[in-house]
Amino acid sequence: MTVVHGKERLSYDELNARANQLAHHLIELGVRPDQPVAICLERSLPMVVGVLAILKAGGAYLPLDPAYPSERLRQIVDDAKPKLLLCDVAGRTALGAEALAGVTVVDLETATPSWAPRSPSNPDPHTLGLTMPHVGRPIANTRVYLLDGDGAPVPFGAVGELCLHSAMAAYKRRLAAAS
Repeated sequence: MTVVHGKERLSYDELNARANQLAHHLIELGVRPDQPVAICLERSLPMVVGVLAILKAGGAYLPLDPAYPSERLRQIVDDAKPKLLLCDVAGRTALGAEALAGVTVVDLETATPSWAPRSPSNPDPHTLGLTMPHVGRPIANTRVYLLDGDGAPVPFGAVGELCLHSAMAAYKRRLAAAS
């Protein structure tokens, strides 16, 4: 088995076919190379399928944890401005109606998904305009969010500015406040 979650299991072929079907659906919905696609699901097989489908469609996945405070999730969505969101009930609830406005929502908990009839074959990367520079390359204007000591999000302008030590993050905030 490739993926196991509780009593659910997917072989590599099943995982690949489902991810490809969803990827073709995302491409039909307009996903293009490097376009952010938000995904807000509880940990599950559909979450794994969703992440793989976003990458196969050429999109940049924007992970949102439904356990995070709604205010933080809305701030990230407002900042990243994804046009597409993959979610489940927990994700919809966590984000709230305000964050879902203006975003195309794809529910991955659907018993019979609308993308099931799509091709289980891999999307053609050349047709999508994907080249080797797209693989593993940071997306322009990428932001990383950390929580300060009070649980409020602290956006950093670029991935390279990510501070892994909370004391350093607190020090930078004190310096900024003193200026």
